[in-house]
Amino acid sequence: MNHENEQSKPDFFERMLDGVDMQQIPAPRNPRKSNAGRPRRMLRRVDDSVKDIRANVKDAASAVATWVASVVNHDADQPQLNEILDQCLRPGPQLDQINYTALAQHINQSMHTDLSPRRVQTAIDHLRAKRQTTTMTQPKPKLQDQLSALHLDLQANHQQLLDTTGKEQDTLYRRIGTEILAIVRVAAGRLIENDFGEGIAEDIDIDEVESRFLDFVRDSVQDHQGNTLTRDLHKLLVDLCDYDGSATCDMRLVVNGSRVVCDLQGPDSLAGVMAQLNVLVAGRHVLDSELYVAELHRLAESAYTLKDDEATATYLNWVKRQESDRRVPSPVRVCSYCLNNMATHVYDRIFTGELADSNKWLPKADEALTRTRQRDSGFDLIPVTELVGLVAHAQINDDPTIVREYLTHMGENKTIDLLIKLIRFDNCQPLVASAREHALAVYPQINQHITPSLDD
Repeated sequence: MNHENEQSKPDFFERMLDGVDMQQIPAPRNPRKSNAGRPRRMLRRVDDSVKDIRANVKDAASAVATWVASVVNHDADQPQLNEILDQCLRPGPQLDQINYTALAQHINQSMHTDLSPRRVQTAIDHLRAKRQTTTMTQPKPKLQDQLSALHLDLQANHQQLLDTTGKEQDTLYRRIGTEILAIVRVAAGRLIENDFGEGIAEDIDIDEVESRFLDFVRDSVQDHQGNTLTRDLHKLLVDLCDYDGSATCDMRLVVNGSRVVCDLQGPDSLAGVMAQLNVLVAGRHVLDSELYVAELHRLAESAYTLKDDEATATYLNWVKRQESDRRVPSPVRVCSYCLNNMATHVYDRIFTGELADSNKWLPKADEALTRTRQRDSGFDLIPVTELVGLVAHAQINDDPTIVREYLTHMGENKTIDLLIKLIRFDNCQPLVASAREHALAVYPQINQHITPSLDD
């Protein structure tokens, strides 16, 4: 993951939390006791607070908790993390008043730890959740409910799933395949930081992930699903039994769950294409760009060919009557997601220099964006991807007018909206910083409108 260049942040990033300097937030302190050299209880509590947090959030949570430990009263008797967060993170009682952008900047300045506002927010959410009192009855996470229900469903219908014929079996395949796809999408979402994609956690065994993915692609392309259902069901049942909330377990759910979806409904079905797309996006940062782009192109075309498919239309009509978490996008929209991921991946890595041959790669990204416009003009990520592409082109050509003329034509209000969406695109911080610089060069006055909107 690439991090934002701190030197490029505009003046509004210098503002403190909700306009209040962090150092001026009241923090009552008791007089220091004479044994000042004793270990700080709060620092020990930091380790306790983060030890059970998901691995892909742990580093950010540790940084936030350590920062909190550095600014609070360590002599207070049994300080509670929620109380400390209440005291340090905002001047008022409302959670929605937290300025995560300013907080991320302050943590960076005081600890030299580079965290995006979204990672700070995610870390604080996890810290708060872990500090709930044990006497409170907390509802189980939605994913855990789904996993338990799926496990029982698979056990109850295991033998029927392995039967070879029958109309009832087709109905069961459709129902359970869709149920597993919902699980795959939730697990993939837990591995991705935001709508545009952040990549998988660093604690995952990269070699294992790449091996799993390559095996998955091979089986999908060679249509081996009919011979692997028994094996894949077994793997998925083991994953459900062993699930502990870690990023590694989420990745196994994504890969092995997607295998079963393709077994049950076919790799070229809408559900099968979506399952493969989730595997790709969840593992995008450990896959070679050639493979990633080629597979996204294949999936985009597979999805688009289903737009007039009668069986797909029947499936979509059935899915519309299911619970909201079972519903799926249209084939054209799935195609757009494939093309958008392809374009942003290429623009991102061209900007950072990871893809050095821009003459080879830029046309592929531009073509993907053009096809998205032609096929799905209402796709809401098109303007953001257009801006990402223009910033990449401006970088390659050393010509800022490429971006600035576009923003001038767009107008101030639309530029503000677009820039806010792009700032939340945490995947390529240097590219985002460059886009912000271009926008402020065209509309310096929008500075005051951006920060409050980011924390709505």
